[in-house]
Amino acid sequence: MSRQLLVAGVGNIFKSDDGVATAVLAHLTGQRIDWPEWVTLRDYGISSLHLAYDLLGGDTDLILVDAMHRDGPPGTVYVVEPGPARPAERPHPEPAVDGHDLAPEAVLSLVPALGGRLGHVTIVGCEPVSTADGIGLSPVVAAQVPTAARAVSDVVEAACARRYQAAEPSHRGTGDG
Repeated sequence: MSRQLLVAGVGNIFKSDDGVATAVLAHLTGQRIDWPEWVTLRDYGISSLHLAYDLLGGDTDLILVDAMHRDGPPGTVYVVEPGPARPAERPHPEPAVDGHDLAPEAVLSLVPALGGRLGHVTIVGCEPVSTADGIGLSPVVAAQVPTAARAVSDVVEAACARRYQAAEPSHRGTGDG
């Protein structure tokens, strides 16, 4: 099986702007984008533990979509490519894991703790106004859903371009130029 690309939304739709990933994935689905079959969109919602288990195969790159607190103005869309944690920075997994409340960092650290290997990870996040109890996005975050969806599309398109470039035969050193 060839390497896969998973666009995974996580978050709680009952916690206001924490449900932004669901809105972003719905926006992408509604656009009927023609991505290759090795690209999958999946809304995990509060099932972050299932995401960690799905990543254990090690042959999947990940675009994680979530609300993201980075102290920027509400509605700011971020694209972050976290590097691998150095051994001293790796958190030790706690004995009890709440499968309905795993932050993205916990999901990413759980995969190697369970013996898996993470592929390339990109996080597309949106600065929330609020993650308090409530259904529906704030107007500021709702207005940024198309921007976040475009950011996800850009990351997918870049991954496609890298894959297609890697598949092209090299013509260096053939004397053809």
